[in-house]
Amino acid sequence: MTTELLTRPDIESARHAGAHRAESRRQLPLRTTARPRTSGGVSILSWVFVCLSLLPLWVVLYVLLLSGLQESRTQHQLYGSLRAHLAAETVPVGGLIKNGTPVALLDIPAAGLHHAVVVEGTSSADLQGGPGHLANTVLPGQAGVSALLGRSVTFGAPFGRVAKLGKGNPITVTTGQGVAHYYVTDVRRPGDPLPPALSAGEGRLTLVTVAGTGWRSGWAPTQTIYVDASLQGSGSAPPAGRPSEVPPGQAVMDGEPGALVPLVLWLEALVIIVVAATWARARWGTWQVWLAGAPVLLAVIWVVTETSDRLLPNLL
Repeated sequence: MTTELLTRPDIESARHAGAHRAESRRQLPLRTTARPRTSGGVSILSWVFVCLSLLPLWVVLYVLLLSGLQESRTQHQLYGSLRAHLAAETVPVGGLIKNGTPVALLDIPAAGLHHAVVVEGTSSADLQGGPGHLANTVLPGQAGVSALLGRSVTFGAPFGRVAKLGKGNPITVTTGQGVAHYYVTDVRRPGDPLPPALSAGEGRLTLVTVAGTGWRSGWAPTQTIYVDASLQGSGSAPPAGRPSEVPPGQAVMDGEPGALVPLVLWLEALVIIVVAATWARARWGTWQVWLAGAPVLLAVIWVVTETSDRLLPNLL
């Protein structure tokens, strides 16, 4: 045997060498692959900053494109409500009328406007759903001046082509008192003379919007436009009880400062949702978080943009 050929000193040397190698292996540190450690707080803050930086881009997309879908849906709902009230003869024709109540149906073929529902009130929120009636003027079809305001760029731009109307273009308005026919007499811009005062029984409809000139036309309004139209025949007597002044936030080119508080609260809710989604993503997985959180996130972003629009001038 091989072991028999080894002398005792050789065997002892081999034992000592093996023990030394084993001791060396025990003392060597274990090799591990270094992995970069990512701070959870930094990850959350980065996602918050990314979402907030993309928010202005979303606002532009919303007000120029998606807001039109919202206005179309609102108009569909208002049209059904107005038809029901017209059939029941319960459409308000005077006195104090709650903001957002449908009061008239507007047709301006030359401006591409057909069966547009007019609501009471001209705040930014009111005009998100379509044209609005200025509260301190008479309703269309009544004797006196009736003013309707409408957006020219955002939320479907119902008055986007009103500035192109010409003398003689017909305008038809249906209210709880019947159908009133108007014909355009003038399109006024800043500096143009005011129309003459009305005689007893006469009626005038004034459409108010904004428009741009040159390369800004159609997307960046620079001036206020007034379109005057004369009522055919005599107007009905306006009922008493109409407001004598324009309510706050409803004058031409007014915004709603009161929308700032809910906007701040909704922005805080947006930050909380982003933080919660980032925290959950590290524990549950990406697709699970997106599946559960995307609808909530989109809904909050939609409300944020809708609320922020209320701070802008009402005719944009």
